[in-house]
Amino acid sequence: MICIVDAVMRLVEDARTLEAAGCFAFVIECVPEIVGEILTRSVHIPSIGIGAGSHCSGQVLVYHDMLGLLDHPLKPKVREAGESEK
Repeated sequence: MICIVDAVMRLVEDARTLEAAGCFAFVIECVPEIVGEILTRSVHIPSIGIGAGSHCSGQVLVYHDMLGLLDHPLKPKVREAGESEK
C-alpha cells in the first residue's frame, strides 16, 4: 500500500520532471487543497487547478458544475447560477 506522503512526493517529482522537460504549465485535478499548494510551491511554472484548491496559479471552472447541470458527489465551491453579490 502506498503511503499518502509517498504519493504526494511522487507527484512533486512528476511536476519537477515536467518543468525540467520544458513544460510551461501543468494541470492538477481533484486533489486536496494542501496537495495543490505543495505542488504549486514545488515548481517555478504555473499550476492550473481543477478542484485542487485556491493555492494553484490559476483555476478552471467547468460551466456544467457552475450551472449545476450535473449531479455528482464532488460539488464545486462556486455559487449556483443566478446567485449574485448584493
